[in-house]
Amino acid sequence: MTPHEAVRRVVEALHTAGIAHLVTGALASNHYGIERSTKDADIVLETAPVDFAAFAASLGPELELDPQITFETITGSQRHIISVRGTPFKIELFLLGADAHHQERFRRRVQVELANLGIATALPTAEDVIPAEGPLGEGERSR
Repeated sequence: MTPHEAVRRVVEALHTAGIAHLVTGALASNHYGIERSTKDADIVLETAPVDFAAFAASLGPELELDPQITFETITGSQRHIISVRGTPFKIELFLLGADAHHQERFRRRVQVELANLGIATALPTAEDVIPAEGPLGEGERSR
């Protein structure tokens, strides 16, 4: 199973389960900018109650959802990790936190067709992915 096939299967399972989500990270920036390879896919889930056992069962044998939630040290985000058997590729399912910026970014999400995945899904707006002033803010450039 290729990484694109794995992400497509997860997105389809999220749609089927009625779980509101947002594909972010490299897949979102690839849609709006120059494509680059990545070792993982990042998907933010709305924090409504989710039956992860049923969701995991719907993924099939090639995808393994770790039942243990993990915490990202830097951001404090909670996430579940899906491993793609036989590959180092991971899909990280982040739970939407209470941070006002993250809530607003999630609220503004847009439906797009991801050509490389062959599926429509939710992405952040371009403004929430690509910095308007380049990789560094004005204050950072003057240092």
